[in-house]
Amino acid sequence: MEGSFYRCYLFVLFVYITTYLNTWIAVKLRGLHSMTWIYMGIQNYFPPYRLCYAYQFASFYIENGALILLHLNRFTAIWLPIKHIKIWNLRNIAYAGILIYLIGFSICYSDFYIGPLYVEVNGLAVDNPALMPEFWLSAALMGPLGHTFPWIALALDLLTLGKILYLRIMGRQTNGVLVEINLFLICLSTFVVQLTLMLYFDRAFSLWNTPEMSLLMLSVVIDLFTLSEAYIGLALNRTLRQKLFAMLFGKKRNGGKVSETTSAFQRSNKETKQFSQSVVKF
Repeated sequence: MEGSFYRCYLFVLFVYITTYLNTWIAVKLRGLHSMTWIYMGIQNYFPPYRLCYAYQFASFYIENGALILLHLNRFTAIWLPIKHIKIWNLRNIAYAGILIYLIGFSICYSDFYIGPLYVEVNGLAVDNPALMPEFWLSAALMGPLGHTFPWIALALDLLTLGKILYLRIMGRQTNGVLVEINLFLICLSTFVVQLTLMLYFDRAFSLWNTPEMSLLMLSVVIDLFTLSEAYIGLALNRTLRQKLFAMLFGKKRNGGKVSETTSAFQRSNKETKQFSQSVVKF
């Protein structure tokens, strides 16, 4: 899909889908008694598993970083329309994605050398409680950053909305503003889900009677949060729906192409045309 927003959105989807798949490897299958023998000592006979183990914790920072990237994209599209295309080229988006992953895994650096990862309790492979002191950096940052990410997203969304309303009131960007509002609604819906998850995290262990039930429901909520991005995009954006229908039914539909260049530079096109006309008249 063309446009930097859709590239950022695909990156967000990639992060969430890989996170969801990783929960099956690192969490859900481990909850089966028949799989206990596989997970006990897995870091010794299958070292690449440490990447999956670290990802289940690093994904918290990676997901939130990807969402901030999405909100920031809309912010620059409205506030920096001339520089927006140059800032959000494919190379810079790739660099930003790599940086987000590096930061997430760096915070969880200890997951790559600690062990044993699991101990057997009641026939199940559970996280080794003796390793908790090794998670000091992630434990120290998860709470404060978990409450910071949503408010950063809210601040960017409010600034974006303010500029959209200003352009609407002033009668500028009359064609591209509808595109921006549609993409903004995706970001706003994402923020609502992000805020809901933050509030649930704060109350998760007090809502349920047992720690096991709390972890189970937390896993369910995280899965819903992970899959929500795809549903939000399909519900609010016609271009995404048309691309999906084209892939499912093999038909190409016209009219769904969103030109980010038109959207980003719409505000300066009028002035440019007027200048050209004046030169021709002269």
